[in-house]
Amino acid sequence: VERFKVDLKCSSQVICGGLLFCSPSNPDYGAYLESVNGLAGSSEDHTYWELLVKLVNGTTVRPDVGIGCYIPSENEQVILNFTTWGDSSKK
Repeated sequence: VERFKVDLKCSSQVICGGLLFCSPSNPDYGAYLESVNGLAGSSEDHTYWELLVKLVNGTTVRPDVGIGCYIPSENEQVILNFTTWGDSSKK
């Protein structure tokens, strides 16, 4: 039995492939990935979930649309990379 901690602040939660995704919708930009299994990006820590796609030819690219609009092609691999932006050492 898989158990997940429900985030009551998240307006849209989905379980897929054994992972719990929180993907709320922004009225200006559409759905975005806020957290995976409770790990959320942070403005304070300069962290976020980056969407990458490994194409059939082996090239990894950043799509020009967000996760709410991206439709993978057959045999593409979607990569969710928890990463930082800017200088996260200054707090």
